[in-house]
Amino acid sequence: MKIYDIKRLHIEATQLCQAMCPMCDRVTLDGELNPNINNISLSLEDVKNIFSKEFIQQLNEMYMCGNLGDPMMAPDCLEIFEYFREINPNIYLSMNTNGGARKPEFWRNLANLTNHVTFSIDGLEDTNHIYRKGVSWYNIINNVKEFINAGGKAKWDYLVFEHNEHQIELAERLSKELGFVEFRPKTTNRYDKQRPAWQTYWRGKEQEVLKPPKQEKYQSEVVNNPLKDREHVAISPKCVKNREIYVAATGHVFPCCWAHTSLVSSQNISLEERLDIRSMLVDNNAKEVGINKAIEWFENIFERWDTDDKPFVCSAKCNVKQDTVKLQYV
Repeated sequence: MKIYDIKRLHIEATQLCQAMCPMCDRVTLDGELNPNINNISLSLEDVKNIFSKEFIQQLNEMYMCGNLGDPMMAPDCLEIFEYFREINPNIYLSMNTNGGARKPEFWRNLANLTNHVTFSIDGLEDTNHIYRKGVSWYNIINNVKEFINAGGKAKWDYLVFEHNEHQIELAERLSKELGFVEFRPKTTNRYDKQRPAWQTYWRGKEQEVLKPPKQEKYQSEVVNNPLKDREHVAISPKCVKNREIYVAATGHVFPCCWAHTSLVSSQNISLEERLDIRSMLVDNNAKEVGINKAIEWFENIFERWDTDDKPFVCSAKCNVKQDTVKLQYV
C-alpha cells in the first residue's frame, strides 16, 4: 500500500475516556486501567504535521473511533474535524462515542461538522450502566438531543447482553422518538468457550456478571462457531479493500485498529499474537518519521497473507469464512 492509495482514515484521537467498560481494551480483566494507557491525545498540530493537505484532499472519509479512549474526550476533537472539513469540503466525517460527556455546545458544533455520529448505548436508563460503567444516562440523552436538534445525523449501536435483550424493542422505539436515523442491535465477539460469562468490576468491587443473550439471533456466530484452522483459510484484507489506515493517539500507524489492539490490549490477547505483531513493527510512529515512512512496515504483514505463516490478527479478522464486522450486526 502506497500513501497515494489511501482513501479512508481511522483516527484514534485520544486515550482519554470517562468510562470503564469491562470488555474494552482500556480495562484489564480485573477491572483496572490498562497499564499501556498514558492518556495521550493527538493535537491539531500533530494532525497538521502528520497529514499533508494533499493527503487530506485525496481522502473520501475520516472517522474517529477508539481502542483505548473516546474521541469526544480529545481536547482538539472539534478542531481536528474542522481542519479536515476546511481542507477537504467533500470528505465524509463521522465518529463513534458513548456520548456521556462534554457540554451542549460541543454536540451542537459536532452536528455541523460531521456527516453522522454513532452513539454506543447498550440499554435504557436502568441497564446501560451495567456495561457502560461510568456513563451517565442523563448526560447521554441530553447530548443526543442537543446533537440531533442542531441537525446532526445520529445512529444508535446497541450491544446485546442477557440483561438488556428484553429492552431492544423499547430502545428502538425511543431511538425513533429522539430522531435517530438508524438503530442497530449488535453482538459482541469477546466471549469465548473458556470465558462464557464476564465478571465486571467498578472501583475495585465486583459488580454484575455479563452473560450472552439467550436469543440465538443476538448471539455471536464467531463465538458459537469458532473457525478451525484459521491459518489455512484465505485472507481478504479489509485494509486493502477499503484503502484504509489507522493512526493511534500516540501517532503509531497500523493497517487497522485490530493490529493495534493485538499490541496494546490488556485482556485476552495471547502472548503469541502480541509478539507476532511486535516482531513486524519498524518505524511506525508518524510523529517521528512521517506518515510515508510509518506505513512502510505494512509490507511485513502483507507478504505473509499467501503463506502458511499468516499473521494472527489477519487470520482472525479478515479471513474469507467469517466476516467479523458484518456478523456483529443483527
